Amino acid sequence: NEADYLGGGIAIDYSDMTLTNVVINGNSAAGGGGLYAKYDSPVLNNVKIINNTALHYGGGIYFEYSTY
Repeated sequence: NEADYLGGGIAIDYSDMTLTNVVINGNSAAGGGGLYAKYDSPVLNNVKIINNTALHYGGGIYFEYSTY
């Protein structure tokens, strides 16, 4: 997957999401190639984030205004 801006694989905005047994692989974006989360704190259980890229920041994960 590819996003022009944020969250190539998964983009979460204002949502407390739980991800379980997920592989986020081979995505790209300007920021948060694999996972982008804004104003939230997702729970990640057995999540593999591999081979993701970002043009500017957070190739795997980019948390913006989150509690991490």
